[in-house]
Amino acid sequence: MGQRARILVIAVAAVLAVGGAVLVLTWRPSEDTVTLQGDSAHYGVQVVLDAARTGQRAVDVRITPHAGAGDPDQVAVEPAMPAHSHAVEPLAVRPAGAGHFHADGSLFLMPGQWELTVSVTTAGHRDQITFPLSVNN
Repeated sequence: MGQRARILVIAVAAVLAVGGAVLVLTWRPSEDTVTLQGDSAHYGVQVVLDAARTGQRAVDVRITPHAGAGDPDQVAVEPAMPAHSHAVEPLAVRPAGAGHFHADGSLFLMPGQWELTVSVTTAGHRDQITFPLSVNN
């Protein structure tokens, strides 16, 4: 390999190293993301919200069956603000892979203390788990 080729390889490697270092040092996961986890009688439930804020939200739900429980037939996400008697229509949750469900929509009408109830229906029985959540503007 000639001297020009070596210099070129070194220059490309340096640029890639600096670019990689900048990416590693500056990338941060969204500080707004909220993860809620809990267990119902038959399922482990994890809910990931893009943010605990009013307006349009993205919601990912992961359902893990406990021993002997079947895969869910239906999953619903229902927000409510009991202190003000607010209830929002359940979000249309769609399957997004094995045990993974996704929804987009308007969850929270106003800031304050909310509850997010996840219902899992399988073979005629329904499990529910409710997560408390403080919502901002």
